[in-house]
Amino acid sequence: MAEPVRRTPVRGPNIHGWISDEDLHPTYLQRWKEQRVLRHKVATINWLQASGFQISHMLMEQGVQHLLELQGRYYPDLVRVFYYNLKTRDGIAYSKVKGVDIALDYNIWTNVAQLPILDDALHVPNDFAHFNRILTYRSFLRNPAQDLPNRKHLLVGPLKMEERLLHYLLVWILCPRGTNLAQCSELDLMIMSAITQNRKIN
Repeated sequence: MAEPVRRTPVRGPNIHGWISDEDLHPTYLQRWKEQRVLRHKVATINWLQASGFQISHMLMEQGVQHLLELQGRYYPDLVRVFYYNLKTRDGIAYSKVKGVDIALDYNIWTNVAQLPILDDALHVPNDFAHFNRILTYRSFLRNPAQDLPNRKHLLVGPLKMEERLLHYLLVWILCPRGTNLAQCSELDLMIMSAITQNRKIN
């Protein structure tokens, strides 16, 4: 009779192998360990084109199609550690996960995400000094003449279908955030305005 195979017990995540500075462990455990990590979303440009959405051409003009379609495994615990250790210097993000130094420089953005880095592109929000969020929001409405019930919270619901879809792709994939997904922030409107006018942005 064969002996039962002994399996090594699966070890759970070990903070000591992730964050080398022991003084930072309590802060991570108190404030970051249970932080919600947004689930990765993917959009398919071919589906957008086949469905007749004009924004597919605008997104391709911006060069973000690869980023929209990028998919693969991700590990929420490691994502939390990445953001916990994140620091920026001279526009480059630095972090350390499990003893590995990570730098999100232009090479990462151009080789992995395949984002074009253009010298003459607009920078948000710096290059939008005289931007009028109300006029821009109105231009995206199904009925631009309608009254705005609340000028503080510009809701996505009244937008035309293409602009609503663009906002969805923006807040879920391109510039993801965890709250206020039904509202257009001023930053959202700047980016949407540039994309719909085919103005290149970094």
